[in-house]
Amino acid sequence: MGIYFRKLILAALAMLLWSQPASAVREPIYLEPSSQWVLRYEDDSCKLIRSFGKDRDKVVVVMSRYGPGEEFRLTLAGEPVKVSRNRRDIKIRFGAHEGLQKIRYMSGTMSDMPALIILDRIRIAAPTAEEQEALDKWKPGNKPVIYGNIESRRYAAAEYLLVDHPHKAPVYLQTGALGKPFAAFSKCIDELLTHWGIDVDKHRNLSRWVQPVDTPARWVRPKDYPMKMLWQGRQGIVEFRLSVDTEGKATQCHIQQSTRPQEFDDAVCKSLMKRSKFHPALDSDGNPIASFWRSSVRFQIPR
Repeated sequence: MGIYFRKLILAALAMLLWSQPASAVREPIYLEPSSQWVLRYEDDSCKLIRSFGKDRDKVVVVMSRYGPGEEFRLTLAGEPVKVSRNRRDIKIRFGAHEGLQKIRYMSGTMSDMPALIILDRIRIAAPTAEEQEALDKWKPGNKPVIYGNIESRRYAAAEYLLVDHPHKAPVYLQTGALGKPFAAFSKCIDELLTHWGIDVDKHRNLSRWVQPVDTPARWVRPKDYPMKMLWQGRQGIVEFRLSVDTEGKATQCHIQQSTRPQEFDDAVCKSLMKRSKFHPALDSDGNPIASFWRSSVRFQIPR
């Protein structure tokens, strides 16, 4: 009797284990747009915003650019993309023809919605094998990795944004072709440059952009982490722009975007104005020209 009962239990467990993969299948969530694209011209950045889905399935996408180039910041907010503080492998993809991109992220909030904040600037295209090799070898102080240009047809072919979390249903945001929205995105940046006190025409043909003299990673140091923020366990990302004169000296520090609090902004500008050193930008004739240098600082507490 005992043996027979034990066999029944083992059989039931076997059935449970056998059926587990089927019950764990994650049915994709497809969300249609619930708003038009909104291009927001801000004082020191451009933002491309759109909502998808409704009610508890609503997801808001915010893409932010702070200067020329194809890279942008991506933040997604809403219950379908909610993440915990535990680091998991999340991947994104822009359309069927682009590759998956593994991202680094942190959790946060945006307008009282849970937010997935991607830590690195991204492009719609995943890095090529050569670009990824360069990224893997990159260390603070090295020259930036140079990416190949993305052809306009690839923006036009990207018709959705996939957010793939290993323990949640994949979310497909049906963006439609991204060609026109991103063309408007670039136009906004071109207009933004006219407010930075630089000669925009001459910047189209620089023989040298502003270059750091030493390692930028040493300009903001661990001891610059605001003590109050450290005690409170607060983290943040600060996008900044430095105005650089013809002598290579930083003359002004502009906070372009910040997750705040203000203490992070103040710490960044204080450290950069104290320690940053540059070779000035050169125009097409090799003459020094007033320009800018921009980057970001991430205040993060190791876990």
